[in-house]
Amino acid sequence: MISSNRLSKLAVAMCAALPALASASQTTTVQGLHDNSSSFVALQNATIITEPGRSIENATLVIRNGKIERINENNRAPEGARVVD
Repeated sequence: MISSNRLSKLAVAMCAALPALASASQTTTVQGLHDNSSSFVALQNATIITEPGRSIENATLVIRNGKIERINENNRAPEGARVVD
């Protein structure tokens, strides 16, 4: 009888500590390298295929914050962009 009472107390203690352990893992800081590269990139002299059988030659693909912002057909990069030829 004494051992089942101890097991019950141990089970209650573990159940009480479990939420604290789960929330602790959500507040830890990120370890490792961080990407500090420019998020404004212009890919020049690109051949961009817009649909099967149709393409744009010598274009500039402008990407800002991971999304395609525009395609320049005059092969000019906007000011402030990191240019990749």
